[in-house]
Amino acid sequence: MIRIHISPSWILRAIGSKHGEPSPQLHCENGTVCITTFYEEGIGMRTVYGHISSKDSATIEISPTIHAFIKRVVDYPTIEMRLQHGAMTVVAETPHAALQYTFPRIHRIEHHVLESSEKDTMVSVSANDWLLLCRALSNKGFVTITATTDSKAIT
Repeated sequence: MIRIHISPSWILRAIGSKHGEPSPQLHCENGTVCITTFYEEGIGMRTVYGHISSKDSATIEISPTIHAFIKRVVDYPTIEMRLQHGAMTVVAETPHAALQYTFPRIHRIEHHVLESSEKDTMVSVSANDWLLLCRALSNKGFVTITATTDSKAIT
């Protein structure tokens, strides 16, 4: 069984208000949790990192149903998410009240990571500029984006 203690308000802030398809993803591993949200049908992506006490590893899709439930328990300081046998039980409790709900089927997904390297070239493009570029592109043909250490512009 995998157990994660996390703040529901942190989850909602990490997801944000304008996410799209595919659904946001929650990944935890070695005391780190990240939530990745997608925009404009996957052409934009945002990842927010946090820390948790659990060293367990899991990646799940935050379905609209799970998202709606987390909104309902946002006033609890923390919730416990228990993943076991393809289901997830969420427990929200205070000293005087407790709430528990089990999602019978959750979508566990593979977490893809590109490890950093000294040879990496990083180019930062604002989200607005990236979305403007993507909206202006034709649905046909190919787009090539290159970045090298010896030039300052992307063409």
